[in-house]
Amino acid sequence: MELNEWKCPEEKKKEEGCMAGGSKLVYKMPFVPFTGVNNHYQSILVGCALFWDETQETFEWLLRTWQEAMFGVMPRTIITDQDVVITKAVVFPYCAHHFCMWHIEKKIPEYLSHVCHHFDDFKTNFSKCLHGTTTPEEFEAA
Repeated sequence: MELNEWKCPEEKKKEEGCMAGGSKLVYKMPFVPFTGVNNHYQSILVGCALFWDETQETFEWLLRTWQEAMFGVMPRTIITDQDVVITKAVVFPYCAHHFCMWHIEKKIPEYLSHVCHHFDDFKTNFSKCLHGTTTPEEFEAA
């Protein structure tokens, strides 16, 4: 493949980047960022990958390769979208696997629109449950 084939199709516009709509390039290559937290509790990018496909084997390979690059240290927490393939690929023992809040909230209109329309205060109360609680007891009370 020649180098100029990787330019953005519309203008081969700007030679800088081709990011279009979230985490996929114009060529539908999933972008997988690895973020960590530094000693100041700030999120930092510590690595990334571009995939050709989104198979379970590819994600498993990436996670094994990442663990190897981290000298065998397993992550304590992994946050992903709710993709079934990724969920099956995350198999680290003693690692908490969480779903990304942004992806969860993005699906609220699709799955709960009937509730949002029926109860005027639903969005406020639901947001309080998600963002205003830190313990199971607070969550249940909200």
